[in-house]
This record gives sequence, structure tokens and C-alpha cells, in this order.
Amino acid sequence: MNPKFNQELLPLILTIVLLIQLPSYSCQNDPLYQTCSQPFQCGSLGEIGYPFWGGNRSVSCGYPGFQINCQSNVPFLNISSTSYRVLQVDNTTQTLRVSRDDLWGTICPTLLFNTTLNFSLFDYSSAANDQNITLYYGCGNAQGPLPTFPNQFNCNVNQSNSWSFYLATDASGPGNGFTCNSSILRSGESSCGQGFGKSCYCIDNSFYKMLLGAGFDSVVG
Repeated sequence: MNPKFNQELLPLILTIVLLIQLPSYSCQNDPLYQTCSQPFQCGSLGEIGYPFWGGNRSVSCGYPGFQINCQSNVPFLNISSTSYRVLQVDNTTQTLRVSRDDLWGTICPTLLFNTTLNFSLFDYSSAANDQNITLYYGCGNAQGPLPTFPNQFNCNVNQSNSWSFYLATDASGPGNGFTCNSSILRSGESSCGQGFGKSCYCIDNSFYKMLLGAGFDSVVG
């Protein structure tokens, strides 16, 4: 073995070791790194980390569009100018379960608009057991009296009491003769109960409120 060769090689080895170790040592002593390495908790939802930020985690700890606001121990996330309750975060699968706040425990929102996601940040989970639900508001029947359905309800929208109903179905609309002023397309968890199926008129108001509370899964993009 050539001693001279070993002496020349040693500085190179030391340089490589230093280049690898120094960044790690520097990060561990950086206040921002120490702050961002700590997840924050809101109510029963804990271990909230990257890409989310909020609470004790500054915007530098996350990604734009992923701010979680903790209000009265309830985590909220704003998606496409709509407030959602965050029900669950799965860091392993990078999915979160959310529910529209204006539809939390009610079927009569103040404003009518579809559930939409920012697909540059989120996508619907293909693995989720969700199915579309459509709510129709201000409906009428030009062919005669309105029928009675188990999923019929009266809703005061825009200061007007209207006959409304919802469909848990793949159908394109309420059917011939029906006209409705507004509709909301919403995803719901189909595993919430046996009543959720292909039948057009299959679920009652209490079951639908449970679907609203269950929320739907979205994938962090």
C-alpha cells in the first residue's frame, strides 16, 4: 500500500464527509427548521405537517393553498373560495377528508353553488368509496301536482320557500316534467349506510345529513 496515496486521498474523504454532514447540521440548528419540524394539532386532528401550514407553522413551513385555520378547535381549509371542515388527514396516503362548512348539518345553504376543487392542488380520491349526490332546489312539475318522495324537503333559499329534493343516483336529472331553479352537485361517502344506492329516491333527510357530515376524500396533488 502506498502511504503517499493515502495521504493525498484523506483530504478528499474529509471534504466529502463535511459536504454531506454540514447541511444536516446547519438545518438542525436553524430556527425555521425546528419550527417546521413540529406538526400542529387542532381539536381531535393531530400530526398536521407538510404541505399544510397554520397555527404555530408559518407559511414557510407549507405550500400556498394549504393553510389550515383552527377555529374553536375545528380545522378549516379554504378551497376555491369555499370553507371546508377538515375531518381527517392521512399523511401516508396524502389524502384528507373534508366537508363543506355551509352544508354541515343542514340541507339548506345560504348560497347555491357546486362543490369544486382546485385540481392544481387536489383531486378526488379514486380509492374513496364516494358517489355523487345532486340537490335540486325550487322544483316544480308542469304535468300536475308534485309527488311525495322520502327525500323531499322544503328549503328557504334566497328568502323564498321552495320544494326541493335530492338524488343519490347516476341519473342526468330529476326526470320529465320537473323543472328546478338551482342544483348543487356534491360527493358523499356511499359506505355510510345501505340506503345510499342506485335508486333515485332512496334516502331520507336524516341520512343525507349524515352523508354531509361524513365528507369526501381528496388527494393532495
